[in-house]
Amino acid sequence: MVHNLAYFELTPDTTYEQYVYANESIEVDIHNLLPPEFPEVRIWYRYNHPDFEQKFHRDCPGAGDWHTETCHTFSNIFAAIDSLANEEETFWCHYCRRGLFSPNSCPDPLHVKN
Repeated sequence: MVHNLAYFELTPDTTYEQYVYANESIEVDIHNLLPPEFPEVRIWYRYNHPDFEQKFHRDCPGAGDWHTETCHTFSNIFAAIDSLANEEETFWCHYCRRGLFSPNSCPDPLHVKN
């Protein structure tokens, strides 16, 4: 749950739902919706070849024998935020629903997706 949108920032613990909620509000500073490497958005993930649609953190439960990272350089802030908010399968872990923007493993390995 996002309690105070004025202090929202994208962190490794931010879930997709929190991000979308913050993005749709008008209270969040637009720069707080971006990963620290912007204009590059780099993601680290595990997946099953050839299925790229379900991406996972290194230690999250779920399928995924292949490890990789990808990077996209965005031309502007709005394109990056739009992609992060609308391309869940690309930028967010299929299991814990947290961003794949950090090489860290799942921050809550006991979390169970409903």
